[in-house]
Amino acid sequence: MRKAAVIPLILPAVLAATLAAPQLTVILYGQEFCPVCARQKEALQELAAQGAYIIYLDLSNRTVAAEFYNLYTRLVGDTPLVPLTLVCDGGKLVVVAVDYHAPQQLVELIEQARRRGEVLASTPSGVRALTDREAIAEAERAIEARLSGVGLQPPGLTTSEVLPVLVSLAWVDSVKPCTFIVFATMLLGVAAVGGRRTALYASLGFIAAVYISYFLLGLGLVTAASTASPILLKVLALAGLALGVYLAAANARGRLRSLVPRRLLKVALDTAERAPLQYAAAIGGAATGALVSVTLIPCAGGPLLVSAALLSRIPHLGTQLALLALYNVIFVAPLTAIAVASSWFLRYQLSERKLAYLQAVAGAALAITCLYMLLYF
Repeated sequence: MRKAAVIPLILPAVLAATLAAPQLTVILYGQEFCPVCARQKEALQELAAQGAYIIYLDLSNRTVAAEFYNLYTRLVGDTPLVPLTLVCDGGKLVVVAVDYHAPQQLVELIEQARRRGEVLASTPSGVRALTDREAIAEAERAIEARLSGVGLQPPGLTTSEVLPVLVSLAWVDSVKPCTFIVFATMLLGVAAVGGRRTALYASLGFIAAVYISYFLLGLGLVTAASTASPILLKVLALAGLALGVYLAAANARGRLRSLVPRRLLKVALDTAERAPLQYAAAIGGAATGALVSVTLIPCAGGPLLVSAALLSRIPHLGTQLALLALYNVIFVAPLTAIAVASSWFLRYQLSERKLAYLQAVAGAALAITCLYMLLYF
């Protein structure tokens, strides 16, 4: 029998002997879209099957990334490469492996480290013993922290970090020309038939329904984002950057362009004209606001998606809810301003050209905000 055919037969026995006692802990630092990292992660399953405890840490998490770069610099010292594998034997670091290592390579390195009583670093340039005891101790503390659960949660952001970005996104999100048109149409129609008091009731119902609906939508998105990979924030920020550039460019010439289909806008306008007159004004306004929340608003709801991913990075639920509430206050502020404005303002000042320019400015602000998030979050 050839040697190559023997290795697969004896490897399980070697693994079992190597992992017998004490139990090994393996920390793998990698990146989601790194094929070598994926191969290394799959290879470690052979060690896991024999009782090794495997922890995979993705560098898209900025806390993990900071930890990785610090340990890599201290332990290896070269230009950082992934994957990086740390093997701890009974609480003591024994192997630091850079790049892909097959299971049998790791087993041989572990056995060699045990025999020599040293910590071995295996890199593309070769195998050497590590002598920096402080760096080794720091790596052991990091592994112990991971085993105790510290740092395994998504990296927390503070209110001071989130607030300026959230306010910017909320303002951008509040610029909804199609929603303004529907709201103004409803108020003008109701005021013409039922007077200003009836228009006030309709506007209060509309704004309350928009606030509640959008708050619940945001809460659902924050909950969903909390269970997703931290890389989601980067993905949504990139999508928000693209959306902002599009809105800025498409509306810069004064002709209103949005992502809202014309048919949806027509349905919303028809409802705005009928509902407050068919039912009690506040109820009809609320029905119109709820319809707008589930049709027109999500069509350009990029800022809300980005904000939800951002809020999911805040560790405290109470803070998340408070900031989401603030987001929605800013979101409905323009509607409140329109509600207290006169019919003359609604009829003559809310022109398509001015709305287009406002949408272009909001798009540019969205692009700038999302670019900032891509660079600093």
